[in-house]
Amino acid sequence: MFEFGTRAPMHDPYGLYRSVLQDQAVQLCELLTKRLIRKCQSEKPGLMEGQGINNLWEEICVSMRMDSWLEEAYLDHLEGHLTALVDALPLGNKQMLWLMTYDGVTYATSPEWSVGYTSQENVIDMEEPPDKPWPSIKPKDWPINSRRIAREIIQDNVLYECFNYDNHRIRACTGD
Repeated sequence: MFEFGTRAPMHDPYGLYRSVLQDQAVQLCELLTKRLIRKCQSEKPGLMEGQGINNLWEEICVSMRMDSWLEEAYLDHLEGHLTALVDALPLGNKQMLWLMTYDGVTYATSPEWSVGYTSQENVIDMEEPPDKPWPSIKPKDWPINSRRIAREIIQDNVLYECFNYDNHRIRACTGD
């Protein structure tokens, strides 16, 4: 991509690279959300089995809308399934998703992660810190956490779908 001996650009002045990454990450998040919902729809309901609910997804939707005491258990269940889906992704897709999370953005824009950055805890000889937003280590060494990626997808995508998914069985259980 770059000729031998030249350096990569130190920044993305118009946000074009980030925009492309973000578009790809949004599409992947939507795909993972659909897969998670289909997985839950294929599972039998748990505690609400005798109340006219057909599958676990409907049960989760009802519980989230009614602020059930089981909300945390359902979120943990969703997180476990979604973490497995994220773990199954190719490394490049996980890196892309991670860069869009709070942890990834913080990592990519914090100079204390940069090699050569001089701080109280990490003193390395260098006259000035490197330009942002470049991460300091190779992508294969990034501290990617599939569980945190899953949590952000749940907060940003899955819960939205949960509160907007509707049918007569859910309305009957919630009284709407």
